[in-house]
Amino acid sequence: MKYAAIFKVCMVVFVSSSLLACRAPSITVSAPSTFSQSAIIDTPQQEAAQVNTKVPMLSPTEVPVAPTLTLEEREQVVRNLLLSKDKCSLPCWWGVLPGKTLWDQAKPGLEKNGLILSSFHLPLDTRIGYGAGLNNVFGEGVHLNLNYLVENNLIDAITLEAYGNDLPKLYDIFQAYSPEEVIKEYGKPSRVWIDSVYQGTSSVRDYGIWLFYDDLGVLLKYGGTTSFRPMYEICPGFDENSGIEKISIYIKSKGSPIPLENYGGYLSDAKAYFHPIQDFGMAVDDFDKLVLNDSPQCFEIDSTKFP
Repeated sequence: MKYAAIFKVCMVVFVSSSLLACRAPSITVSAPSTFSQSAIIDTPQQEAAQVNTKVPMLSPTEVPVAPTLTLEEREQVVRNLLLSKDKCSLPCWWGVLPGKTLWDQAKPGLEKNGLILSSFHLPLDTRIGYGAGLNNVFGEGVHLNLNYLVENNLIDAITLEAYGNDLPKLYDIFQAYSPEEVIKEYGKPSRVWIDSVYQGTSSVRDYGIWLFYDDLGVLLKYGGTTSFRPMYEICPGFDENSGIEKISIYIKSKGSPIPLENYGGYLSDAKAYFHPIQDFGMAVDDFDKLVLNDSPQCFEIDSTKFP
C-alpha cells in the first residue's frame, strides 16, 4: 500500500508537470495597461452544479496566434497586472471574481488587456477551461500558467502557477504574494499545511507550504526543496535561504463543491503526505508570527511524519 500511495502521488506530480509543459504559447498584447473592475457584477451566485470533486487535467483545443510584441513588452503588461492588486484584492484576480463574474462579461476585458484565450476540455467535469497563454511571457527563467474554469457562463475558479529556475526574478515578480506579504494583507490563514513527496533515492525532498483562506475561497501554495535528513528545514521567505521554486494561487467560488485542497493536488487515499502544521507541534499562530517577525524565516519539521 505504501508504494501504491507513492506511485499515485508521483503520478500527480508527473501529470501536473506535463500539464504545465503543454500550455498555450505566449500572449499577444497591444500596450501595457491595468484591468478595470467593471467586469465584476453584483448578481446572485448561480447554484453550484454537481461536478466531479477531483480537479481535472486540461487539454488544449485551440492554439492562439504567435505574439507580435517583444518579450520585454509582454513582460511589462503582466507585471502591471500583478501590481494592480490594490484595485482587486483576493479573491478578485485581474478584475474577475469567481462566483460573481460572468465569462461573457469578463472575456472582452481580458482580451483588451492582451490575453489570447484558448478553450480547454475538462474531462469528467461540466466546466470549460480557458488558458491565458502566458507560459513564456517572462522568458525561460520564469513560467506562468493562468486558467479560468467556467460553469454555465459563470467563472467558477481561477488557477495560477508560476515556477522557474531564475528564483530572484520569480521572487521579484511575485513579491506581493510572498507568505509574508500575504499574511500582512489578509491576516492569519485559516489553515496551514505542509506536504512532502518521496522522490526516489535523491538527497533532496520536495515540499509544499499551503496557506488556506477558506472564507475567501483562496489557497496559496509554495513549492520548494529541502535536504533529506531527520529534520526538514522549511524557509518560507523569498530570499537566499528559501528553497521555494513554485508559487500557485487557487481561487474558487464559495458555492463550488470542490474543496480548495483538491486544487493543490491533495489525494485522500495518500493523505499521509499532507499534514496540518499542528502535526509538527506548531500552531497556525506560531507560523504567522514566524513569517512576520523572524529572519531568516525558517523552521524544522519531523521528516518521519511522511512515508
